[in-house]
Amino acid sequence: MTRAVMDLDWSEIVFDLKRAGMAHREICEALGPAASESMIRQYLAGATPTHWRGELLLDLWEAKTGRERPSAPRKPAELRRVAERRAHSAQTAFMPTEHLPAVAQAYGMTVPDLLQLLHKRPRRNKNMGESLLLPGFEE
Repeated sequence: MTRAVMDLDWSEIVFDLKRAGMAHREICEALGPAASESMIRQYLAGATPTHWRGELLLDLWEAKTGRERPSAPRKPAELRRVAERRAHSAQTAFMPTEHLPAVAQAYGMTVPDLLQLLHKRPRRNKNMGESLLLPGFEE
């Protein structure tokens, strides 16, 4: 019998803090310089904090909810093959790979489109030529 691998559900942890009466700003103030409001929004969207930020967030969760760490909200872990992780990890130096799906979802775009935007490589339209000419700048 195989057991499901579980991971902490960071969005539920943040929701629990909000249910305990904390606003984004208050969560950030309680965590100090470790987190910004945009990070908290990313965690709500499904991003995973770095280990040390997660530890701080769990400590705050325990203090505000009065529950013990083993009872923290969990969800089935998203397991990927090692080769897939390697392929994604080198794609951008602008943002940790774990945040890409949440940011792409927040802006209503796909992860490949976000990566192209970050790398400033627009997709080529087959109808366009090799260069773009602006009106008045033709050769």
